Amino acid sequence: MVLFGRTGMYKAFMFGSPSVIVTTPETCRRVLTVDDDSFKPGWPQSTVQLIGNKSFIGISYEEHKRLRLLTAALVNGYEALSTYAKYIEENVVSSLNKWTTMGEFEFLTQLRKLTFRIIMYIFLSSESEPVMEALEREYTALNYGVRAMAINLPGFSYHKALKARKKLVATFQSIVDERRNQRKEFVLPKKKDMMDALLDVADENGRKLSDEEIIDILLMYLNAGHESSGHTAMWAAIFLEWHPEFLQKAKAQNNCLLVDNRVRRAGIPLASKCDCCDNGGYEDQSHVLALGTFAEQVWSKCCSTLAICRMEGRNWKDKVEIWFRRAKFSTQPGQLIGLLPRIITWKLWTRWCMARMEGKHESLLSVWNSIKYWLGLIGKNLKASSRLSKRDEEILLMFNIPIKHKHISYLPSKWVKPKEGWHKLNVDGCSLGNPGSSGAGGAIRDCKGKLISGFNSYWESI
Repeated sequence: MVLFGRTGMYKAFMFGSPSVIVTTPETCRRVLTVDDDSFKPGWPQSTVQLIGNKSFIGISYEEHKRLRLLTAALVNGYEALSTYAKYIEENVVSSLNKWTTMGEFEFLTQLRKLTFRIIMYIFLSSESEPVMEALEREYTALNYGVRAMAINLPGFSYHKALKARKKLVATFQSIVDERRNQRKEFVLPKKKDMMDALLDVADENGRKLSDEEIIDILLMYLNAGHESSGHTAMWAAIFLEWHPEFLQKAKAQNNCLLVDNRVRRAGIPLASKCDCCDNGGYEDQSHVLALGTFAEQVWSKCCSTLAICRMEGRNWKDKVEIWFRRAKFSTQPGQLIGLLPRIITWKLWTRWCMARMEGKHESLLSVWNSIKYWLGLIGKNLKASSRLSKRDEEILLMFNIPIKHKHISYLPSKWVKPKEGWHKLNVDGCSLGNPGSSGAGGAIRDCKGKLISGFNSYWESI
């Protein structure tokens, strides 16, 4: 590798081609955002062959956008992450305790084992140690090939990586086949995971993911999910070790909102009085952000405005989860519902800070006008809606958000009678969240359209 002076530019040879590496913010900004004519994002064809032609790195911009829209909420949404938060915490605590008894060990290797166990559970509900160890070995071989020259001869890393990909694809295909067979036989899974979500998700035209798309997405997400997380955690630990003052600041900021609670936990008796309420009250997170008189008024105002069920008496986490479950990315108001909990929480926190530090108390009208302002400002960038009701349009006008309609085509459909002597079964279902409370029902009619029987069922969480 050759360095060209102090310009942050390096001459190198990567992926079998002459390369230039840039490291300074200015040059990175030009390459990544400014000069789109000279620099195009992409990966070497050898890498695409390893990760998959249907993964994000091997498809067109439009197809990339479609797959991102279909899978991003499943993997990154609050609902998805909150479902696995307890499992993640338990495994992290268990691993930390285990590492304290191991003596000297390779930190990155153990971190990757931990992150791989978590990502395998999220996507495939797998907790089998032998299965995870076998798959992790294949992923290790795959990653060595991604970083190696594309020499497809026995003994070389790229050749081993191609063999590892074949084994991974075969494993995932068997899992996809098994899940599809379970659906044909109406066998409900014990626990719904990301694999089930990928099988069920469909775009606005009803198009679902093919087996090849699901397998390449799985291969990519499982790889990125444990490799990047493991390396990020490793470097975070290293930097905190090098700069212990930032570790102390991080510890000091933990639960910083619960000022009175933190003082009590230190063993100092303190009479609690919330600064953000006119009549005072016991100060903790739920009181400031959800259960206090002022907080309840703000949440109730937003609920009545956007026709969300009232949530008196629920803590902050429950309130936010209810709002997120009702967020819909297909409409502008649905997107606003997803944004509002963040803005409400931020405004309640800044009001608490102002009351604590400056002795000033913002009125309900002032806070509501601020929430409306930020919603209107952010709402201008919301994506167009496929359909809007009159109530939806009234909500958008209230926040001064331009109405955007997205053209969609409809296919007429009607119920068709079965043949003479036959009966027809129609079923449907829905889920409030994924996973979440769900319901399904069906009706059986004869060849004359007469209802023979019907049924319905409700599941608390599936």
